[in-house]
Amino acid sequence: MPESSAISKPAQPPAAETAQEQQIHHAENPSRFVKKHSNPGENLAQRVIEVTGGVDGRTSTAALHLLASTSVNAGNGSNEAHQQTPDTEAHAPLNNPPPGEDGKFESLGSIPVPASRLEVSRAKALAWIGEETDPELQRVRQSIVDNIDTVSFERFKAGVEDVTARLNKHLAQLPDPSAYGVLWGYKPHASNTWVAELARPDLLHPPQHEGYFAAIYERPNGYPTLEALAAKGVYTVVSFDDAIYSGAQAVSNLIEPIYRYNQAHPDQPPMRLILAVPFVTQRFLDRKDVQQVRDMGLLEIISTETMPTLTDSLSPRDKRALDNNNGALVKGGQNFYQAPTTVFDHRVPDSHSFPEEATGVFFTIPSSPYAERGTEYYARDEASYRAYQEPLLRAMKTVK
Repeated sequence: MPESSAISKPAQPPAAETAQEQQIHHAENPSRFVKKHSNPGENLAQRVIEVTGGVDGRTSTAALHLLASTSVNAGNGSNEAHQQTPDTEAHAPLNNPPPGEDGKFESLGSIPVPASRLEVSRAKALAWIGEETDPELQRVRQSIVDNIDTVSFERFKAGVEDVTARLNKHLAQLPDPSAYGVLWGYKPHASNTWVAELARPDLLHPPQHEGYFAAIYERPNGYPTLEALAAKGVYTVVSFDDAIYSGAQAVSNLIEPIYRYNQAHPDQPPMRLILAVPFVTQRFLDRKDVQQVRDMGLLEIISTETMPTLTDSLSPRDKRALDNNNGALVKGGQNFYQAPTTVFDHRVPDSHSFPEEATGVFFTIPSSPYAERGTEYYARDEASYRAYQEPLLRAMKTVK
């Protein structure tokens, strides 16, 4: 079901600016490079980069932009600011929920959470901007840094709670609010299962099924997971995740398989999918195949924030600079026009969903908490997936 194909129907405001930031904003050349960030609901101490002289002596985002201007204003690729700013910044630990004695998050019950906050390093960002010798492409890099939105775990968890509360209202409209199943995803150690587990305590009614759903194994076996749900009179399935970017995976792994299942069973009520995902892109919402299934009443999308892409964020001048470079940040590189610049404490998206060349601007990129090898959670997830996968593999061999 390609994106462009038709489908036939089956039978709080930002934190107040400090005096120190105001001084930075009114410094030399403010209009060109100074742009403030503040995540909704976060106070100043939780921002990506702290104000100079503040917590651990880190530098504000505004100061970062001002310093970067010294390497770009002259238009000659100079990197003097970078040479004078060694990377001595401290990496701030997460602090809510309350950290343990080691300053790290405790797990939420048996659910692991990020151990530290993902932050942009001033020095690394300056180095990345300064290594580009073309002044116009330096501007593009500066714009990307300006538009990086670091989503704290607190903000993300609030998003999960919001979509779960709204999901409860949708489920309350069913004759039996517990007549639904939760599909985790097609592989272990991924965000789908983790987000579902974060949401579980806030579900007013437990689902009648929770488990993996891998179309590669389901399709040859006649979608046994969906068959089992239908046998119980369950025709609503829910899938949680952290974010949806282009939507290619959501379509190929969930939307299309469920649509095909409905096509094969015109004599029964159609299976309806609810995607409970805090962060999505407009590109996903605008897909023709997604819109068509929504129009048929077979897909509901519950989200809290729409992630802008570079197409939304870059100025016409920046876009012209990229156009002159075949849409890439580096010669022969990937076109990132449709890539969001949203990152999370629990992960930085892959190169299809975040400008790969910009990943070096962070202090460090910690491994995702749900993919930490050697943990009890990892072993439990692996065992659960194998218990799902192996019978389906055996059944496929029998069919062959």
